[in-house]
Amino acid sequence: METWYLTTWIVKDAAMPSHKGSDLDYQQLRIWSILSVTYFRCDREQMDYTNGDLDLKKQIERLDAHYRRLVDSISEGVAVVTLDGVIASLSPVFERSGWPTSQLIGKHIQSLIHPADLPLTIERLQRLSNGEQVPPGKLRLLHRSGEYLPVEVVAHPEIEEGKVQDVWVLVRDLSKDEQLAKQQAALSQEQSHVRSLLDLIRAAVNRARSPLTVVNLAVYRLLRQISEPIALSTVESIELNIQHLVQLIERVLAMAELDANRVHFAFGPVQLNQLLHYIGITMCPLAEAKKITLTLKPADKLPAVRADELQLYRAIKEVVENALEYTPENGTVTVCTFRRETYGVVEVQDTGIGIAPDLMPHLFERFYHFNLPTFGPEKLGLGLPIAKKIVDQHDGTISVVSASGSGSTFTIAIPLYSS
Repeated sequence: METWYLTTWIVKDAAMPSHKGSDLDYQQLRIWSILSVTYFRCDREQMDYTNGDLDLKKQIERLDAHYRRLVDSISEGVAVVTLDGVIASLSPVFERSGWPTSQLIGKHIQSLIHPADLPLTIERLQRLSNGEQVPPGKLRLLHRSGEYLPVEVVAHPEIEEGKVQDVWVLVRDLSKDEQLAKQQAALSQEQSHVRSLLDLIRAAVNRARSPLTVVNLAVYRLLRQISEPIALSTVESIELNIQHLVQLIERVLAMAELDANRVHFAFGPVQLNQLLHYIGITMCPLAEAKKITLTLKPADKLPAVRADELQLYRAIKEVVENALEYTPENGTVTVCTFRRETYGVVEVQDTGIGIAPDLMPHLFERFYHFNLPTFGPEKLGLGLPIAKKIVDQHDGTISVVSASGSGSTFTIAIPLYSS
């Protein structure tokens, strides 16, 4: 009597081990539904088929080919290990270890496992040989380069007629997981460093504010009492530089807060024309002091944009202040609003010195020294980077068109508000 072995694929939900807390819980059902194999022994003489309707041998070959395709298609490595610990079969995924599978088949697992992991592995294999279920574990496998790769292993005893025949092993490479964990740890450490640095900057700023306020008050009193032109000019210069220092400190703190994501953005409907009104109130005195004409051109019936009102105002203010900084006396700075498709736009155009093409790529870099003539105290180079950082948080864009000697046009585009 001739006997054939038919390989059949079934889902073995009940037999699948469940170990809560394991990284492999989420995929065990998928893997074991593919890999669980039940062997049915069929007596060829007792099978009822007529006229060659069922060619058993061809069906077995088809199923075997199907099995191979399934095993080869999954990203995890699949191995069959004998009860003695000898590798009987491997999927092609194992060639990522640098070894051809033909060189690994027939070897004992101890030749590939890190010595420190071997005792526990042998103990787990013994338990599997007894038909026990073991939880997923981690060990290190030898790469052909001599290094050991961290892997996670799920093993399952294959039982036929009440006896364990061999052990199916699913192996997942943890190298990328460990690399990601290291990157996350480094990022966490860097974030901690940034927070500490931010706290230091904040403390320094708070300590600097008090003496600067006292000095500024003293200068204000002196200005009211001094009438001599030379002395008055000197005190006015002191006042201007104190204001510049205060602004510098505030910008350093603002940049640090934005970098550390410590700025809370309360998004809602914001009217750009209202922000334009605020710009006029705060910037007109500065423009008048510099003898520059500041012109505001709000659009009619402009829809609201989705923004944090205070932060977007700051971004626009930084751009307008930059335009005033690089525009000479009797120049003009024009600020207008309009709609462009699904964006609300603020455009700041000046008749200043313009920007050379080689400087354009560095325009939004912090602390970049442009070596350009200014018409006031030299700036640190944080205004435009702050504006860009804020605009980016609004999913908006900030761009500039300029040429040396012909002024500049900055354009801020913010998505319209949608309920």
